[in-house]
Amino acid sequence: MRRSLVIGLAGLLLLTGACGDGGGPAGGGGVDLDDGDLGGATLAGLGDGASPVDLTSYRGRPLVLNFFASTCAPCVREMPALEDAHQAAAGEVAILGVAVNDRVADALELTERTGVTYDLAADPRGDYFTESGASLLPTTLVFDADGELVRRLTGEITAAELVEVLAEETGVEVILA
Repeated sequence: MRRSLVIGLAGLLLLTGACGDGGGPAGGGGVDLDDGDLGGATLAGLGDGASPVDLTSYRGRPLVLNFFASTCAPCVREMPALEDAHQAAAGEVAILGVAVNDRVADALELTERTGVTYDLAADPRGDYFTESGASLLPTTLVFDADGELVRRLTGEITAAELVEVLAEETGVEVILA
């Protein structure tokens, strides 16, 4: 019994261990993709029949790329805040949620339950997540209009924190309702 409990706890840690309550925004850093920029990756679309997501198509306006998983409580809590910022930005800033190592059905159920309308993609093996230098969920990368990484946020963030970062790092002023 004790051994199965230890194995069960180890499995639970594997499912949730990459999920952190990092306490909000942390300093930026470079990603290991094309010398600190967005890179030319194409991610899988999230869901049956969803088109692949070409990250280069986001150049020309700031991009907030949020890595999440349905098993990550801080990810779930911050999704409505990201949606609030998405609605307030009215197209001036793109937001892309990327489900990492998650079952598609679970990720889609989560986005539906939380009211997410921003763009979605999947990183089924976590390759882009790892290449970007991320290690905890949620992690949010903020890119300027030229595709340069300007801030890395580790842990749960609020809409107000994201809006502040966008103003500081990209010059885009977003007014929350």
